[in-house]
Amino acid sequence: MEESFNFFCYLLLENQDIMGTVVSQNTNSTIEFKMPIKTFGNIMGYNYLGIEKEGSSYFMYIKTKANLFTKINGKRTLVLKNMDRHYYKEIMDDIIMNQAMNPKYLKIATGQRF
Repeated sequence: MEESFNFFCYLLLENQDIMGTVVSQNTNSTIEFKMPIKTFGNIMGYNYLGIEKEGSSYFMYIKTKANLFTKINGKRTLVLKNMDRHYYKEIMDDIIMNQAMNPKYLKIATGQRF
């Protein structure tokens, strides 16, 4: 899948040293990146941002998993293959902002249970 979404992959890997981004899955149907959620230097959980094939369509998604074994499935948005960097960044910014506004996300980031 990486070759069909190379600008998406580039966006997530261009600052991987700063953000701690790693590829967590790369199959025929999914490309997914894992990024730590850090609060005051402590890792409270991980965000998983990826693109998944469902039938003939592709969806960008975000999932958040806390160290306390809780999980939030975020917004999923239909995406097209082989688009430019700006296209993927706009969708990525929207789903990340949507996830960050979830009250449960704040609890994960601060290490609270819900």
